[in-house]
Amino acid sequence: MPDMTQLPAGATLLPDAGSALPSGATLLSDATSSGADIAHTGNAIMRSLATGIPVIGGAMNAADAGLDAAASYALNPLFSKDQQLQGSLGDRYHQALATQNGMDRQFHEAHPVADTAAHITGGVLGGLAGARFLAPTMAGLGISTAPGLGGVALRSGVAATGGSGIGAADAAVRGENVGRSAVVGALLGGAGSTVGDAFGSVLRPVLAGPVQRARDIIRRLSDADALTEEGAGAELQRLGPSAMMGDLGPNMQQALRATASAPGAAQRRIAEALISRADSAGERVTNAVDSALGSRTNVLETADDIAAARARQAAPLYEAAYRAEVPVTPELQAVLSRPAVERATNTAQRLAADAGEVFDVERPSVMGLDYTKRALDDAISGALRSGNNNEARILIENRNAIVGHLDAHVPEYAAARRVFSDHSRIADALASGQEMFRSTQSPDAVARALSGMSDAERGAYQEGARQQIAQVMGTARNDANAARAMMDKGYNREKLDLLIGPEPAAQIGNAIDAERAFAATNQAARGGSMTDRNLLAQQIIPGAESPPILRSLLNFRLGDALAGSVDRLARPAISARNARTRDALADALLSRDTSLLAPTEAINHSLSNPVAAALIGANQNGPR
Repeated sequence: MPDMTQLPAGATLLPDAGSALPSGATLLSDATSSGADIAHTGNAIMRSLATGIPVIGGAMNAADAGLDAAASYALNPLFSKDQQLQGSLGDRYHQALATQNGMDRQFHEAHPVADTAAHITGGVLGGLAGARFLAPTMAGLGISTAPGLGGVALRSGVAATGGSGIGAADAAVRGENVGRSAVVGALLGGAGSTVGDAFGSVLRPVLAGPVQRARDIIRRLSDADALTEEGAGAELQRLGPSAMMGDLGPNMQQALRATASAPGAAQRRIAEALISRADSAGERVTNAVDSALGSRTNVLETADDIAAARARQAAPLYEAAYRAEVPVTPELQAVLSRPAVERATNTAQRLAADAGEVFDVERPSVMGLDYTKRALDDAISGALRSGNNNEARILIENRNAIVGHLDAHVPEYAAARRVFSDHSRIADALASGQEMFRSTQSPDAVARALSGMSDAERGAYQEGARQQIAQVMGTARNDANAARAMMDKGYNREKLDLLIGPEPAAQIGNAIDAERAFAATNQAARGGSMTDRNLLAQQIIPGAESPPILRSLLNFRLGDALAGSVDRLARPAISARNARTRDALADALLSRDTSLLAPTEAINHSLSNPVAAALIGANQNGPR
């Protein structure tokens, strides 16, 4: 049915019989006519915008014509003969369609710019709506986020295929050249997708929020440090719960310094985090050592406990042995008559007297022979310290002869000496353990020594090594650095592995490595020079020189003055934006969030489909 807003010139709203109006009368006042024109133009623009939508907009005139043709059977009596749709339903449809198309042509001829702009806008909006509807499907198939040049080519191909189909369908409903529209749609879709990818890569840093900008920076740093999400997770696990993303490489460490280079919340938070962590370095190393080697004890008390236990367990056996009879054989008499042994016997008599014991030198007894053996032990030690190796060898032979005679004829004495000797070996192992990290012996030598020890001796050796670590850390100004220096010396890590096993040794080694990484991070982030601080202060505190804008104006450098003015206006917004980025970057670098390194698209692809859809939609100009 005809649109009554488009009446022929001179037509009236009333039927012919009642069309007479007073002379000079009009249907509407001038003001009302002006308002009607504005409303009509607005309706026509909205109609043009709607018909610009791809495919759907092209079918709107046909749909309207069909509705008008069907409704004309009931509504024709309301209109004059020349405004009614006549004939069959098909005839009425073609009459209504011609009216619809005529209205479009009239508006285009009257307002070509507005009509074209509205039509293109409708096409763009329709294309964008379609792209938004398809976005979840594209993302689910991995098309919209595929990285690299392959992803660009994939999206371009999909957009070209879609553009070709939309162009062909739209041309078909509008009665235009289907083949030409399909080709143009394919070209616009493919080119638009590529252009969208390019725009996305350029605009991403500008349009992205602070969190996204921080993630982009972290990813670039991780590429420079050759970090992956899996590798970063494993390294954080190895370094312990105090480790952070900023520890994972030299570029990450320098990022902490750059983030903390300007005053603000980010600078304060980074400084507080690093200082707090450095203050607890010794505690972390101590806990790792305690976990692997056991808690610290007093080595002197440990030695005293071993000596006391040795004497306590051996005493009853020695008392029983002293009551036993020992045969005096010619071989024993020959040994006792030797000058060195006679001197040792006289010394033994004095030792016994000092201990409240008495024995007859002329009548050999177990007590007398035992004290003689002790005197010979002291003489042997003295000879060895003096370098008299031959004398020591002879004294050892004499002592062994006496001990062998007692062990063979007095079983109680052999048992007592074995108990005393076992405890002596434990005490010796404790003392040797204290020298393990200081000695220059190789790991092979340590392995041989450990292989000949009993479980008790090995435990004492380990306790001695633990005491040495405690002593080094306790006397050092920075106990974490002291432990690191000790473990990095020579073969000490290999020795520790032999002593306590690979896993506990790795626990200590990881703690040492963590403190080395933490110290490097602290130095990189907070070890700035005075030059850095002076430059920063000059940026914050205005100097005495004239403002650049005024100086440029006075020198007739209008371009520089304009640039300075723009800089002055934009600087607060840029500074605020940079501060938010630093805050987000500080959050990332101080965290353990390895998902920051997850593989992602190299550029922002969110503009790929919309740009392609907008170009495809803009091409649907309809029949003109």
